[in-house]
Amino acid sequence: MFNSPILDLAIALSFTYFILGLIVSTLHEFIFSVLVKNPRRATYLKAAIENLFFDGDWKKFAKDKLFTSVHIEALKKNNLPETFPSYVPNSNFAMAIIDQFRDGSKLVDIARIKEVLTSDELAAKYQVTGDLRKTLLGILDQSEDSLENFQSSLENYFNIAMDRLAGTYIRSTKITIFFISLVLMRIAGIRTFGKKSAFDNVIMILLGSVLSRAVVGASPFIPTVVGCLAFVLVHWVLAWLSLYNDTLGRLVKGEKVSLYAEGKLNETNMRRVRISDKDLKEGLRLKINDDGLEEVQEIFIERNGEISVIKKK
Repeated sequence: MFNSPILDLAIALSFTYFILGLIVSTLHEFIFSVLVKNPRRATYLKAAIENLFFDGDWKKFAKDKLFTSVHIEALKKNNLPETFPSYVPNSNFAMAIIDQFRDGSKLVDIARIKEVLTSDELAAKYQVTGDLRKTLLGILDQSEDSLENFQSSLENYFNIAMDRLAGTYIRSTKITIFFISLVLMRIAGIRTFGKKSAFDNVIMILLGSVLSRAVVGASPFIPTVVGCLAFVLVHWVLAWLSLYNDTLGRLVKGEKVSLYAEGKLNETNMRRVRISDKDLKEGLRLKINDDGLEEVQEIFIERNGEISVIKKK
């Protein structure tokens, strides 16, 4: 366009970056909106809390009392009764439990909690029965008659119990990441995992390292997946542009280097690409089953790092 390959390349890359930015932003918003309408994490969290104790009394307590507590309701994204927050801090869980001991508008203190837990009649009235009552009595014994200690112990108990949720969520994420990886591989194309050039190795290493963070929960799921999609799209676009722009092709993929021609070894190039005589002979044995140079016309190290041999006619 401007009779300058470098300027044309810079304009093409800038335009490509702009278009990919729009595509990735749109995909991010779309995926996020889909997952918000189908909140998988919220479903797992609700199921984990419902199974905190394996008895019917707790499930009824959780449904009728805990989930309707203002400390849980305040975390929801909307006021729909079927929705549930995707994250419940341990402090909110503890306050929601303690709030169930409230007598009208009176403040809750450790004496009130002890009174309810040690009375069969009051425990039944407030639906604090079964495994929940046994657990809270154990926490009460360790609280040293301190409401602060009682709440802190309850928060720690919730943290430990929620490890089960983390295991379930990570197992589900692993399966999802596996299928997402297959889709990304198909988008990247056959050459990415076949030619194994430095250009292609970069995308494979990036995908492996970044997706692994989503598997172990070290990074948010949606941004990680969208980021990997951006890597694949950039790789695909650069590979496509390289078909029509030799300057870009040399920049991102490199260029073959001559190691032997006209009966002479090019020692300067061999030092530059760090290929020794033994490496060269190894390449000859692999390509022509002979490490002699008598029948060889030229030897190159290709852009993917392999040694290629042209035999004399």
